[in-house]
Amino acid sequence: MQSFKFLRRSIFSLILLSLLLFLGCEENPLVLSLGPELLVVTTYLDYGTEATEQTFMITNDGDGTLEWSILTNDDWIMVTPNDGSTTTETDVILVTVDRSGLSTGSYEGEIVISPSSGTAKSISITMVVSQQPELSVSVVELDFGSSFDDLPFTVSNSGIGTLEWSITSTQEWISFSPESGSTTTGSNNVMVTVDRSELEEGSYEGVIEINPNYGVAKSISIMMVVTAEPELSISETELDFGSLSSELSFQVSNSGQGTLEWTISSSHNWLICSPIEGTTTENSDMITVNVDRRGLSNGTYNGEIEVTPNVGEAKSISVQMIVLPPVLSISREELDFGSNETGMSFTINNTGGGILSWEITEDQGWLSVSPSSGETSVESDQVTVTVNRTGLSAGEYTSQISLSTNGGDRNITVVMSQGALVWEYLFSSNADLDSKWDCVDDDGDLWGVVDFQNRGTVAWCNGRGEHPDGTYDSFMSSTMRLKSDEAMDIRSYSDVVIRFWMYYETELDEDFVYLTVLGNDDSWYFVDATKWSGTNGNWRQYEVHISDWGDVTPESFLRFGFEFTSDWATQLAGAYIDYIEVWGIE
Repeated sequence: MQSFKFLRRSIFSLILLSLLLFLGCEENPLVLSLGPELLVVTTYLDYGTEATEQTFMITNDGDGTLEWSILTNDDWIMVTPNDGSTTTETDVILVTVDRSGLSTGSYEGEIVISPSSGTAKSISITMVVSQQPELSVSVVELDFGSSFDDLPFTVSNSGIGTLEWSITSTQEWISFSPESGSTTTGSNNVMVTVDRSELEEGSYEGVIEINPNYGVAKSISIMMVVTAEPELSISETELDFGSLSSELSFQVSNSGQGTLEWTISSSHNWLICSPIEGTTTENSDMITVNVDRRGLSNGTYNGEIEVTPNVGEAKSISVQMIVLPPVLSISREELDFGSNETGMSFTINNTGGGILSWEITEDQGWLSVSPSSGETSVESDQVTVTVNRTGLSAGEYTSQISLSTNGGDRNITVVMSQGALVWEYLFSSNADLDSKWDCVDDDGDLWGVVDFQNRGTVAWCNGRGEHPDGTYDSFMSSTMRLKSDEAMDIRSYSDVVIRFWMYYETELDEDFVYLTVLGNDDSWYFVDATKWSGTNGNWRQYEVHISDWGDVTPESFLRFGFEFTSDWATQLAGAYIDYIEVWGIE
């Protein structure tokens, strides 16, 4: 096909050259354009009895931009997309057929592809609908006996196509959910419920009918027995705990016949009942009720206990209690350990009444407290806080000690540092980038500042290259290194840590991003730990130690940078760098 296009263009070029020479046109040469031309190889799509999706391709066999649209007069044919444009690429079109709701038989249709210029093309569509849906149900009867309230069955389609169904019943004591539905190859679960509450003692029979959109309806017989009912009784309608009591009780009994099943629920978390369920025939069940005042503010509290039987109406008990308030007070709200302190303390006081129960939690391995819990009325409790910097990376650390009490909650901020912050940098603009970094690439694919996702301005390996699709270029060797006047004096530190945020996505083992350091011999080096390829999946913070560079480790002044290299093949997102810190360890 490409050879034909080349030949045709060559012939036109010769004709054009001859015409220009003949006419002597020197200032306004004649330009000929072949124009776009629709090419569709496929003329027929056969879906048989089962296939639902097939594709064909649209190609521009001419020049320029081919705009196209697709139409069909058949409702059972769907085309995606139904319009578009192409220059040199090939557009793949998905054609889907829908057999639902169609009668058994063979179907023929057509889609027409109309170009912006030139002749339209058509594709014939054939399909076979082999069978209609058929209703099947899993049971012919449901026997609820005297105890079951709910029983299930399933509706399924043993035919082809979409089965739509609905359920009816002439008995008011029978209900079902759902009442209607549809299915193709799966099953629908239906729950049938019987209501004995308004019925007298005896045996009952009923029928539910399942009606399909095609074929014969099915019936299910329903059988049920109503026996003598139990009746719930409770010994109390009100429980008053005052300000001192924490435990009271009441009784649940059955004043009717049969077996009474009951459950208990309470309106608030501070209101606790035990047990919360049970059964009784002639005896009474004792229920213990406790109130938990911990963590509650002072005042009067009202709640409700509800006892729900398996038959009949629920009954409720109103609950009242009073909370006298302890009040939490602490001596300090912040502990700043700086870079040297390891132990500090604060005190807990109860400036209110009653007993203040307290508990301390912390979520950092370098932070410990002693004691972590206690109770106080009028005395003060001293808490010692200790930090352990062993094994921690350089940086500033902040945590919260959470103090939870029944007289209120407080947080104490803990601040600590490991090492000294020597240098930090946030990427803001290319102008600022060029003032502190030397950015070099032979082809002009320079590191540059871009807006990335929700992080704001960051440095990208191809930020100032050609990147209309957001990917890096082939054969890149782009470096971003600190200028010499940005070199850091590190002579007073035993080690230096470089910490930065990075997101990278490269061709694995082919394209790389490096962190490099200027060695004591004025050459740039990386180590295995500062060479990355593939993808890290998301933004992550990285930390490297200058001591990892061994014999070439700079001893007096530190300069470092980033390098990105790529081959000729796959291009992906590349490397992005954000907020950089340099910490000195004494």
